[in-house]
Amino acid sequence: MRRAVGVVIFALLAVLARYAVLQSALPFLPRIYADLVFLLALPACFAAALGLKLGRLGLGKGKTAENLKHVAVALLASAPLIFVASRLPVFYAYYPLFGWARSGAPAFVAYEALILVFLAATEFFFRGFMLFGARELGPVASNALQAALYAAVHVGKPALEIPASAAGGLYFGWIDEKSGSILPSVILHFGFNVLMDLFCLQAAAQAGLPAAF
Repeated sequence: MRRAVGVVIFALLAVLARYAVLQSALPFLPRIYADLVFLLALPACFAAALGLKLGRLGLGKGKTAENLKHVAVALLASAPLIFVASRLPVFYAYYPLFGWARSGAPAFVAYEALILVFLAATEFFFRGFMLFGARELGPVASNALQAALYAAVHVGKPALEIPASAAGGLYFGWIDEKSGSILPSVILHFGFNVLMDLFCLQAAAQAGLPAAF
């Protein structure tokens, strides 16, 4: 139990430290580096200090193949909702996060590849380090805690993302717990992100804003 409590406290401190650093409006790559430090490197080191092996934190394929149907259903069910959200100016003016991703197809692909790195670190932190690291609290409690903190880090983004991320965080936690791996949530999160960016680029073009293609 102490180890689970330690994981939760460390996660809170890491999120606060990350927030303080990101207030300086870092460029894209330094932002990615900061996220890799706070969401991946530091929690991995802390987990090791607690005696938590990375394999127990969802870093493996687990039963992902058996649960790909849930991943596919979630993507298909969410696509219309993401499309509707992307029609709102608050979203298509915000995504993609960095303007250079709009400069052409090669830039967009490079941007999404880097975003995948960030999302993998994000999923490790919330669904790996927190969900599996605090499992001594019980699956319901650990899932609720990671989803609540995950929603909190979306403050400052379009407001609709807060309830959406809370619901999404719970689902990500559920499918990862079911799979014993963070791979399903990495796939889902990246899929959602690509859809949102593509839909927002299209909406921006229709609104007369700069768009890549």
